[in-house]
Amino acid sequence: MKTALLSGLLFLAAELLGQNSIPAGTILPLRLNSSLNSKKSNPGDIVTARLMQDVVLPSGEKIHAGSKAVGHVLEVVAAKNGGGAKLSLQFDTLEVSHRRLSMTTNLRALISMMEVGEQRTWRNMTRMKLQLTRDRVRLQSQMECLLEEMRIKLSLVVSNLLDASGLRILRALAEGETELADRPHSGGVIFGD
Repeated sequence: MKTALLSGLLFLAAELLGQNSIPAGTILPLRLNSSLNSKKSNPGDIVTARLMQDVVLPSGEKIHAGSKAVGHVLEVVAAKNGGGAKLSLQFDTLEVSHRRLSMTTNLRALISMMEVGEQRTWRNMTRMKLQLTRDRVRLQSQMECLLEEMRIKLSLVVSNLLDASGLRILRALAEGETELADRPHSGGVIFGD
């Protein structure tokens, strides 16, 4: 009985190993091994990716995470007139346990093809912009408080203390001006009691 069971398992294993393609409809979550760039890529360039998680086939066989998918770039169209670039690719082989299985793929979803360094740069720029905006609001608030302590209420004359007219008035104050009624673009502000 054990011999019959063992020979049956070997036959099943031989059938699974003899499979030469991935069944239609199988979803393969892949992660590119390198970034793609429409300025640098050319049709025919080899593209590789790794399977992100185990995939169970209808036959019960597993394709293990880390299996390598191999494909190529089909088409590259450069960006024109402010429009986006187009880069088409196709995976046609999956390397599983030192075997190459053929497959026909359709792209179902795309998470991101941005380089890690590029992501980091955008994230840092966004953080920096947010911090600069916070600093500007804090500085403007402090300046308004200091001016009000000196009994100067510029918010009656200018909507934004740090725009062009607000900065002209602040510059004139720093130079010792006490009356700006005769100055152009001053809003006719008179300082003091």
